[in-house]
Amino acid sequence: MAIQERERLGISVAEAAAETGVSESTIYTMFHAGKLPFARRLGHRIILHRQKFAEWLEGEAKSENG
Repeated sequence: MAIQERERLGISVAEAAAETGVSESTIYTMFHAGKLPFARRLGHRIILHRQKFAEWLEGEAKSENG
């Protein structure tokens, strides 16, 4: 199976921002504050683990709604 046929495990900050409506600067700020343990720097890019990011977002939404 070619890589293009599978869902990618990582997403860029720009992709995460577009999918969630959160600004890129907010994601960068959270990364630098150590609040995104599922994100890694690869060279000059920051890559977020797609599934863990989705789970984290879901958990954050639940905690806000109590």
